[in-house]
Amino acid sequence: MNKIVQIKNVQKRFGDNIALDNISVDFNEGCIHGLLGHNGAGKTTLIRIIGGIYKQDKGEVEVLGLNPIHDGYELRKNIGVLSENMCMYDRLSIYDNLMFYGKLYNIEKKELKSRIDNYLKMFQISEFKNKLIKDCSTGMKKKTGIIRAIINEPKLLLLDEASNGLDPISKDEFHGLIKELVKIKNISVVLCSHDLGEVTKLCEHITIIKKGNVVYSDSVSSLSSNKESIGIKIDTIQDLFSFKEQIQKELKDNKIDYTKFNRNSIEMEIPSLNDINMVIKVLINYNLNIINVEHKIFDLNKIYLDSHREENAI
Repeated sequence: MNKIVQIKNVQKRFGDNIALDNISVDFNEGCIHGLLGHNGAGKTTLIRIIGGIYKQDKGEVEVLGLNPIHDGYELRKNIGVLSENMCMYDRLSIYDNLMFYGKLYNIEKKELKSRIDNYLKMFQISEFKNKLIKDCSTGMKKKTGIIRAIINEPKLLLLDEASNGLDPISKDEFHGLIKELVKIKNISVVLCSHDLGEVTKLCEHITIIKKGNVVYSDSVSSLSSNKESIGIKIDTIQDLFSFKEQIQKELKDNKIDYTKFNRNSIEMEIPSLNDINMVIKVLINYNLNIINVEHKIFDLNKIYLDSHREENAI
């Protein structure tokens, strides 16, 4: 499967605050990839780097084969963005908002009108096209926001907490529209959310971010909350942080993507218990003295809730 976004060893600071700490993650073409994490985890920063709004301090970013900073104009012609703040003009109608944003992409007038009419019909709001945005329900504003975000027929759609404020019925309808767009238009989607239920329901792949670090990244089928994964915890005498990047790389080369480091311990998900010997060998190569190996159980709910408890610990 082709990679539509590739993030490699990216770091971003705001003063003394590290928003993203040397993260690496890929996003596949033609699917919905969820970025899951609590407020302040680094999700929005990553979305803005992908969209070319922020420039990373370190690392490499490739989106649609382009550099978001150097090729920003070309990139933005091929991506759409919808955030919690939908950025529409309250005193303009639904139709006039869509015309305004479509013209920013220099879409020919006849083609633009055709796209707007088709999307209004698809989203079942044609009869409300002359309604002012300020008079629209939240659900109708969200539908208009999606149309605005895809009016340029992008290859990549970035959704940043886009379903916030919707009631359960409207949220379910919103999810259905996103799935339909992926299926009909072959749009790839990156969905930022702190809602575990939303991400597991909508996404095919999930990446959990905590304090600027990727703590888990895998397919939903592997991360199903009903499926427990094989995991181990290894305790060492030495400080593991000194070798963190090297160990992570070696383990990833051996198809072990989830690793959680503490100063004197490392937790990971492994394909089978037969891989324990390989993991131990990797650690011994760094002259680490292992004092304990413990079998653990991992699942998505536990990982997500544990990260929440740690972030809110007193």
